[in-house]
Parts: sequence; structure tokens; C-alpha cells
Amino acid sequence: MSYFRLKLAVGLFMLTLGAVTLGLTGYLLFQKGVFAQKYHFHFTTPSAQSFKVGMPLLLSGFEVGYIDDIHLTETGQVNLRFYVNEMNRKWITENSRLMLKKPLIGSPYIEILSDRTSPLLEEGHEVEMTVSDDINDIIIKLEPTVNQLIAIVADLSLITHQISNPDGALFQTLNHLEVIIRDLKESPSFVSSLTGNPEDGQTLSDTLNRTQASIETLQQTILGVSGLVENLNETIVLPSKDIMVQVSTILTDVTLKLNTLESTVQAVGGTDQDILILKQQLLKSVEKVNQLIDKVDYMMQDENSNRLELP
Repeated sequence: MSYFRLKLAVGLFMLTLGAVTLGLTGYLLFQKGVFAQKYHFHFTTPSAQSFKVGMPLLLSGFEVGYIDDIHLTETGQVNLRFYVNEMNRKWITENSRLMLKKPLIGSPYIEILSDRTSPLLEEGHEVEMTVSDDINDIIIKLEPTVNQLIAIVADLSLITHQISNPDGALFQTLNHLEVIIRDLKESPSFVSSLTGNPEDGQTLSDTLNRTQASIETLQQTILGVSGLVENLNETIVLPSKDIMVQVSTILTDVTLKLNTLESTVQAVGGTDQDILILKQQLLKSVEKVNQLIDKVDYMMQDENSNRLELP
């Protein structure tokens, strides 16, 4: 083969290889949607924290859009622009909403809440954004429960205090009833004279004896309930309130550590030692939460707690 034919063969091979490579690259870019028409929308938030360029927007776990621009407005708000392609254009409607979810474990992500029954949103318009924070949700749900428990115990304490007050209306009524019973017991002949049957006086006397014993038992029961409520307030409710405050503090600390860890990883500027220290701090925080929860369970399941049996 002559030198000219060799150069021609090599040239044709290189041209063919380049054409195949270019065609394959173009096909891959086309499949990725690089050449597809893009529709841009935007939303605003008070802070750019947890957002970054290239962050995906998820719908039922699938990536249907991406953030491509973040900038600060003149009012101090953060404007974020995102885009979707032609195929996913249908998910952005006038009633669609975006939700930033911050799970307890894992990176934040944006979820699209689409309403297919409403018209499509015009390109360039704003989409409403809300934030869902798992840690704050837990704290918000715990605080009303503890406050309600404290209010219930306070009401019970007030009621039992009024009932157990020796100068209260209930004790005064019971004392008057005891006086009447004592007078009737001391004069059974009076009852016999009214009924004409001598045995009625003795029967009434026995009945009044049992009634008086029941009244005394009721008085002791009321005092016992009052003491039980006070003991519940001191041994369970107040310590539980303090524990919930500690849990809230620890969870807030965990949130800060997770944000620090996320920033370190994203910036690729932290060393392995920094990440290891943060990991150890997070493990200690989780252990503290577990210890506090075990303490609440122990107080709630104390087998030695008093049980009140009413007659």
C-alpha cells in the first residue's frame, strides 16, 4: 500500500470516528434534554440557606426540574429561578406549590405539589414556596401536649383542693349529715314512735352506722386523691416538662450540627477530622435524647406508683 493510500485510510478512519463520537454525544445530550425547550419559573424565600444552583425539584421522587439561578433582591429577599422541560411542563399549574422539606436525617430537598385540575402557569410567573422542618414539627407537636397535661393537672389540683378543704361546702354538708345521723342513732325510739314498729328503730340505726362509715371512707378518699394529684404534679408532670425543654434544646443543637455538616460537605473544604468530630457530637446528642426519653418512660411506667381504688 502506498503512502498516499495509508494517509487516506487513516484520515477516513479519524473522520468516521469523530462523526460517530459527535453523533453519540449529541444523542446523549438530546436524551438528557439539553436541546429541549425550557420553561422558567421562580420563587422567593427569606434565606438562601439549604438552596444551591443545580438543586433538583422532585415530584413523587422523580427529578422534574432544577434551580439554575439564585440572587438577592433589592428588598433583601432571595429570588430563585428554576426550569422544567417540555415533558414536565404540565406539572407546573396555577395552584401548584413548592415545599422545601428538611428531614431529620439527610439533605433538604424541594417537593412539587401539583394540581393537574388547574390551568398551566404562564412562564416566568412565581410559584408559592413553603417550608417543612421535621425537627421543628416535632417540637411544635410536643409543646402543646405538655402544656395541656400541665393545665389538666392544675385543674385537677384545684378541684381536689376545693373538695378536700375542711371548710368547703362538701365537708360542711358531710358534717351536717353526720350530726343528723348521730342524733337519729341516739334516739331510735323516736323512729319507732313514728312507724309504730320497734324493730324499725334498730334497723335504721344499723343503716346509719354503715352510712357514717361510708362518709368517713369518702372523706379519706378525697384526701387521698388530693395527695395523689399533688404527687403526680411533682414526680411526673414537672420533670417531664423540664425533660421536654431539654429535648427541644438538644434537637435544636442537632439541627445546627447537621447544617454545619452539610455546609462542610458542599464546600468540600472540611477535613475528615472535622466531619469525624461533628459525627461524634451528633452521636452524643442522640444518646442524650434517648436517655431523656427512657427517663420519661421510667416515670410513666413506675410500678411503685400509688393506685387509688374508690369504694
